Amino acid sequence: MCAGNATFLGVPAGLPPIHVYRLNDCDWYAGADYTSCVRKYLDEFGGEEELLEDGSAVPLTDQQMEDMIFTDNSGDVLVDRSFREELDRLITTGVTFPVMFASTEF
Repeated sequence: MCAGNATFLGVPAGLPPIHVYRLNDCDWYAGADYTSCVRKYLDEFGGEEELLEDGSAVPLTDQQMEDMIFTDNSGDVLVDRSFREELDRLITTGVTFPVMFASTEF
């Protein structure tokens, strides 16, 4: 793992390290790089191509991945886990990246 970059330690062979990027005040995307995450965001929601050139988004740090809480509201009971735990879960279940990781809007 690169110092300061939030990635999954057990990434399967052939899969590049996955990072979580905060794209705006509401949305986080997970993927191998910032550009692929922004392209996915633009495909899903439209918006300004300037995000691609902005370059201000950096991967969440390892500390942020441990400190930030993801609330899974997909079932009958809310389940809280760290961003790290949620990223690990997504990778383990074989999710295709890039993908919306978290949002305050849903």
